[in-house]
Amino acid sequence: MEEDKEKFELKDDTNVYKITLKKFICVFLIIVIVLVLAIYCIFKSYYENKQINNNNVELEQVIENLENRVNQEKNEEEFEENVDYDYSDYLSNDVIENYEEDYCEEYNIEDEYRLNTEFATEFIYGIMSNPLYTISNGFSGYKILKNSEKQADGSYNLKIKFDDLSEMIYFAGLHPSCLKSNEVLKNNINIISEEQINIKDTNVEYYYLATLLSFEEIGDKEYNGYISIEEYDETGEYCEFKYAEVNVKFNSNALVTSIDLKDVSKETIPEELLLDDYYEEDYDTYSYSDYISK
Repeated sequence: MEEDKEKFELKDDTNVYKITLKKFICVFLIIVIVLVLAIYCIFKSYYENKQINNNNVELEQVIENLENRVNQEKNEEEFEENVDYDYSDYLSNDVIENYEEDYCEEYNIEDEYRLNTEFATEFIYGIMSNPLYTISNGFSGYKILKNSEKQADGSYNLKIKFDDLSEMIYFAGLHPSCLKSNEVLKNNINIISEEQINIKDTNVEYYYLATLLSFEEIGDKEYNGYISIEEYDETGEYCEFKYAEVNVKFNSNALVTSIDLKDVSKETIPEELLLDDYYEEDYDTYSYSDYISK
């Protein structure tokens, strides 16, 4: 390559090319500009796609949050429809409303009757044993401690909303109207106002497990039977069985609207219903020699 003032000559075997310095710089700049534009376009496209993806993720999250909120509100509405009981209902003497539901063929409402009867029995025996302890188990200990005030007679005034108390009753299988109609609940849970109750502390801490031994329909949504109640403490060192005859009525939602528990002796219950006796007999009469011989 030979320089002639501002010209360059590029030689090969057959041809001679001449180019000025200005043209060379222009070509170089054009190439640089094209490369810069190409790189800019690539990076711009990349970040735009990334931003779109982020927006899509955020939008999906917003939609999911909205769906969860709607589902939660729907569940709360269903609960309110099922209970449909507030403080004004408690004060009034209106007849308890029944609600109709459609049940699938596989669903046996009698199973719901049985389960709610056992739950209700456990709750009522707990209230008879120690109202404060039973109510405390239905709420957090901190909430009870924070909102309790001991009275001169040894009882406690608890700041608990009637709606919260009704909810606890509901999950015990009882219609909240039982707070007014059931003698045990009425005598042991003194409802002072919409946000305060008074209950006693007997210093007894027992748990209860109820099992129906028999359950016979005697009327429209009315059943009678025998029930076994296991009373035990937290350590498991103490355990005693009680027995009762139960008469219970339900509404169309299978909630207990009336329950009457009458303590009976074990001897009054038909022998064929006391299945645990047979189990004990089988256990006591079966020995290691029987195992070896078989």
